[in-house]
Amino acid sequence: VIVTIITMMSPSSRRIPIAAIITLCLLGRASAWGKLGHQSIANVAWDLMNEGTQLAIRTVLVSSQYPIVHTLCDETCSPMAFIADWADEARYSKQYHWSGELHFVDVQDDQLPSTCGNSNNSNSSHDALRHDWRPECGFTPSRDCVDDMCVAGAIVNYTQQLLTRKVGGDDDDDNAYQLKVALMFVAHFVGDIHQPLHVSRKTDRGGNDIAVHVENWTSLPKTAQRRSPLRNYHGGRSSSGIDKKHHGLNLHAVWDDSIIEAFIELHSNQSHSSAWKSWMETTTTTKSLRPYRPENRTILELAIHDKIQKAQHELGTISLWMACPHGHLHACANTWAQESWTLAQEFAYVHVDGRRPVLPNDSLPLDYFHHNLPIVLDRLAIAAVRLAATLQFVFSSSPQEWKEL
Repeated sequence: VIVTIITMMSPSSRRIPIAAIITLCLLGRASAWGKLGHQSIANVAWDLMNEGTQLAIRTVLVSSQYPIVHTLCDETCSPMAFIADWADEARYSKQYHWSGELHFVDVQDDQLPSTCGNSNNSNSSHDALRHDWRPECGFTPSRDCVDDMCVAGAIVNYTQQLLTRKVGGDDDDDNAYQLKVALMFVAHFVGDIHQPLHVSRKTDRGGNDIAVHVENWTSLPKTAQRRSPLRNYHGGRSSSGIDKKHHGLNLHAVWDDSIIEAFIELHSNQSHSSAWKSWMETTTTTKSLRPYRPENRTILELAIHDKIQKAQHELGTISLWMACPHGHLHACANTWAQESWTLAQEFAYVHVDGRRPVLPNDSLPLDYFHHNLPIVLDRLAIAAVRLAATLQFVFSSSPQEWKEL
């Protein structure tokens, strides 16, 4: 993919204050990355897209008043952020209850050959993208995504709908409605597929049945502590039976929310001045990154922008992310799913020593959060880039024209 970079103009103020967005995130249901993660992916993707793509997306969203989007994101969000969490709300409705299984892939790990195991040799999430996978030891669409009823299949199907449907002509109201639904599903599912535990083991339901405790719980930021214990993305409660009185989460919730929230509160608190000041100075003095404006970007978005900006200057990194960037192709969506499967096995399910598996009732040290934060930020950044690439391919007459962060 040839990427042409053009200068990005500062957008108008459209961000929620950090304290408010953390509060809003805590009010939402469990989902991959949580509401904040999905909105951040969407905002960064919006920043990347050229004006033609942005205009087309606005047109689709206003072409039909239905489905009505109820969101805690206010008018300061980008149009993409406004719809980013709709799919998680819709899955609990009568009309879209059937869509629940489209948010994840349950890899039939009990059917994998006995020779399959964790290599545990990766040093970063980039290694997972380069990993020489054996097909029989990972995500297999014919077994794990029958009739495209998983997040990988959903991305392909709804992206193809965006490519084939047009606003206007016969049955305009129905077309407009279906286009809007397809866009909102794609905006969400591209985020979902990049959360490692959304492409993981069926036997423990993506880590939902692995109840864990956090060492030095009081050292964890209060927002991360307050996550509802034993939540899971299938709905209902975990079957692990761990009592709520323990400082417990399940492993899935740690990756959905707690790692992100610990990062946000740490860097939002200016009393952590040394680490905060050093990180901010490094980020905001980079020439190609827009000046930091608190009203425009959350702390998480700054970190995602920083990841993308660095990837633009690391030989081969952006090319690796963009090797298969378009969601209308099964090959691409399946590749994204395989990346997450590999990361889940090599990081999420493994203690920081790289050897011991995370088991039910295990205690996770705070080092587990620090160790896996770069993986989380990488996946958020890659999701934003690929979401932008997919929608720009669908809507733009100049799909190779990109904005620089």
